[in-house]
Amino acid sequence: MLFLVSHRHSVDRCPGNQGKEAADKHYRSLQTDVAARLGIKIVALYTAPIEHARFIVLQTDSFEALRDYLEPLYLIGEVEVFPVSSFEERVHSIGARLEAPPTDYYCMTCRANFFETEMGAHKTHKYYSQKQMEEIWPHELGGEAGGG
Repeated sequence: MLFLVSHRHSVDRCPGNQGKEAADKHYRSLQTDVAARLGIKIVALYTAPIEHARFIVLQTDSFEALRDYLEPLYLIGEVEVFPVSSFEERVHSIGARLEAPPTDYYCMTCRANFFETEMGAHKTHKYYSQKQMEEIWPHELGGEAGGG
């Protein structure tokens, strides 16, 4: 699973204010090799030093490993963990569940657009689907022959 971790600590709890040895120990605990030993892949690691904030995108299937890796951050401030997926994956999964849009038609008799569900009202009229209209009048509808 992919996770976005948001961490924030106060100025007085900042590892950078507790001396070089304490800061080195803290930052070493968050290194990618430590994460790898726990079975975690670090995808991205960002910091906002003025806000005393850190953002980590990581991948793991173990909540225990996630807890162990984040422990140094929990000790000095607030941690929020969000299970995430890429926007592209989300849009694709939503699109796969949605029904295809209804076919759009144009009635030459009524001079109006209508959908498949209204076909009964136009059954004796001359009408074209949007695709047929683009093939018949490509220039006017922005098809291959021109842009209108």
